Amino acid sequence: MTELGKRIRMGRILDPVTKTTIIVPMDHAVEGYFEQLEDPRKLIQSLVDAGVKGFLMRRGL
Repeated sequence: MTELGKRIRMGRILDPVTKTTIIVPMDHAVEGYFEQLEDPRKLIQSLVDAGVKGFLMRRGL
């Protein structure tokens, strides 16, 4: 991985001032049912509005 490529990719998820990020896992079906995942678009939008920069999820969620 080139240094320039790494900086570009990391710049997409890191806050430019604090150099931190928030990434939320959203598919933990092994742990049981989550009512909040009934409407994932609404949940994702509210998390983006709160400053979340990335999500870990499976295809189809």
